[in-house]
Amino acid sequence: MKKTAWLSLLILLMGAAHPPESELKQVRSAAGALLTQLQSTLKAALQSQGPAAAVEVCHQVAPGIAAQIAETEGVEIRRVSLRSRNPQNQPDAYEQKVLEQWSQNPTAIPEEHFEVVQEGQKQVLRYLKPLKIQAVCLQCHGPAEKIKPEVQALLKKYYPQDQATGYHEGDLRGAVTVRHVLTLEPQL
Repeated sequence: MKKTAWLSLLILLMGAAHPPESELKQVRSAAGALLTQLQSTLKAALQSQGPAAAVEVCHQVAPGIAAQIAETEGVEIRRVSLRSRNPQNQPDAYEQKVLEQWSQNPTAIPEEHFEVVQEGQKQVLRYLKPLKIQAVCLQCHGPAEKIKPEVQALLKKYYPQDQATGYHEGDLRGAVTVRHVLTLEPQL
């Protein structure tokens, strides 16, 4: 009986070590949707009203985009950073470990990171897609002396503990992170 239980557990753990392709596709889709929707919304705001409008988008619109994707995809999704602008975007212990690894070797940051981890009684697929600073991002995330005064005023208003300035093009900004609880099918 013990041998059968151990064998079943081993099979279960081996199967969970690599996420099912459909689950991986789901979290990739969620991360991609967040990036696409947020980038297009930010681009439109920047082009029509300038960088101050982009701050408004990040403050007011971005959380709603993430919530809608989370509901549609059945996942938890958010943006995190070691130098966060919004205190709600602080990484959890798992995310912090991955971000610190990436920060220690910025020339070897992968396109994505995923892993199935045990959280209590649950198998959870953790997925992170790195966010790197692009030239357009510097209007709100660049060196403080290069950020327009009206943008600085909004950042101070919405994010009094802002740590997300001083970046340069190509720097690691953070990650889109997706957490998805796996439903394991019984082994026959």
